Amino acid sequence: MNYMITIYTVFFLATTLISFFVAFFAWQRKSVKGAKELTLLMIAAGIWTFGVMFETAATTIQGKAFWSGIEYIGGVSTPVLYLIFVLRFTNKEKFMTPKYILLLFIIPLITLILAITNEKHHLIWAGFSSISEKTNIMEYYHGIGFWIGNIAYNYFLFLLATIYLFSFIFKQVKIFQMQGLLVLIAGLCPWIASIFYLSGINIVPGLNITPANMILTGSLFAFAIFYTHILDLVPVAHKVLVDTLPYGILVLDNKNRIQDINGVAISFLGIHNKNIIGFSAESSGASSTELLKAALDRESIDQITIQSNVELKIFSILKYSIKNPQGSRLVVIHNITELKLAEQEIKHKNDELQKLNTEKDKFFTIIAHDLKSPFNTILGFSDLLVDRVKEKKYDDVEEYAEIIQLSSKKAMDLLINLMEWAQSQTRRMEFHPEYFELIELIKDTELLLSGALKQKSISIVEHFPSNTPVFADKKIISTVLRNLISNAIKYTHPSGEIIISTKETQGELIISVSDNGVGIPKANIDKLFKIDQSYSTLGTNNEKGTGLGLTLCKEFVEKHGGKIWIDSEVDKGSTFYFTIPHHSTHKK
Repeated sequence: MNYMITIYTVFFLATTLISFFVAFFAWQRKSVKGAKELTLLMIAAGIWTFGVMFETAATTIQGKAFWSGIEYIGGVSTPVLYLIFVLRFTNKEKFMTPKYILLLFIIPLITLILAITNEKHHLIWAGFSSISEKTNIMEYYHGIGFWIGNIAYNYFLFLLATIYLFSFIFKQVKIFQMQGLLVLIAGLCPWIASIFYLSGINIVPGLNITPANMILTGSLFAFAIFYTHILDLVPVAHKVLVDTLPYGILVLDNKNRIQDINGVAISFLGIHNKNIIGFSAESSGASSTELLKAALDRESIDQITIQSNVELKIFSILKYSIKNPQGSRLVVIHNITELKLAEQEIKHKNDELQKLNTEKDKFFTIIAHDLKSPFNTILGFSDLLVDRVKEKKYDDVEEYAEIIQLSSKKAMDLLINLMEWAQSQTRRMEFHPEYFELIELIKDTELLLSGALKQKSISIVEHFPSNTPVFADKKIISTVLRNLISNAIKYTHPSGEIIISTKETQGELIISVSDNGVGIPKANIDKLFKIDQSYSTLGTNNEKGTGLGLTLCKEFVEKHGGKIWIDSEVDKGSTFYFTIPHHSTHKK
């Protein structure tokens, strides 16, 4: 492989030496925060310019392509290491876990592999120009891999670093603002150079001046090290830290003596003497001894609950080691009471939502199952009825028609309950309470269900001491009565009786509906009004319930501020009770 020493070769040799020079001095301060990251950054920049140096000296296309691949080792690493250095410098430690760092290097690693294997796919360099006889430099025609893996990703990293630096600069005092500006300008240099290279307005065609600008970046970092002591000073906004943060800040040495403390920590710990710097924390007179004990413990505490005579408070306590003086630590006390209460409220709401969703799922399962039965009956006996009519055989027609009629009524009851429940759950049901005579509404409901009563020869016995007006939504109470009386008809033996009575008490009216039917085991009574729990039994003529009626009754009664309950005994019957207030006490 032949080489030709040019002015560009010498220039990139200088940039390489400066990069390694800065890396060496940064490593001399490796115990200082950020020094190791700066060292790696400048080593990567040195590898980059080292490759460019030989690439400018190579005299063949193959030689130049080979050294361009070497350049990519430092070229793809430098932007990532610059972002990592910025994260360390601006105290964004939480993003510097091995997991995040590994993720940052995935795209650069893929780009490097594509560069090394470019001859097989040409994704990085689609082609090359001839080598200039004057400059010994050739131009690269870039492929899609270069634009995505190199340019787009590197500019994205630089944008992140710039955002963090601007945020840091605006929050710091003057000396640290200068540090931040130097780091920002140092990073801008190679990126501005890359814009000139990509735009094609280079003074020397094909010369990538981006790595050349690392000499300026290295110089600015060196200036920051020697002049502003970038690695010797730790950016701390002390006034903000001590006076205005909503966290309790406590600095302790290895003997638990208070080195610094802010007003919030004094308040949390219940310390009355503010002149306690240098004194032992145990002798500070803190009234919250439990919180002080947790603060003095060496381990961080995610959550500690402090119960006083006045209120309950919840704190989290974080501990950070401080190297100077050795054994010291920073204690951060955070009052998370509101946060935890909010989390509990959210959990409660989520539990309620989950319960509601469970009820809805159960409801739709019930409806789908219960609707299937009457519709199958209707369809099946309709087919039979059509066949009998076609054959002019009318002996079973009346029986089939009655079955179809009963199944249709069952389906209609289901659909009515479904629509009313859906309106209630979506809060679209209009609620118009008014004064009306309840006994008249009961009689209207009896008339509506007279066909079912006659079919089983059931009589209704009424006990209405007085015709008392109630304040309620007439339509909604009608739904309650319709479902309760329909249930009583199902579970009353043929030729039996249903007793409907009203009783006036102070402030409300009690309505009861009794049957002499199959009754309900006591263990299953609580399940009757819940969608998420199922209990059903056939009526005295094997009738099935709607699966939703009692749930609607409970919801509609409670909407009026009333309550509903049941007394039942197996094989003797059941009595349903519900109340309606005389006055407006409904729930919206």
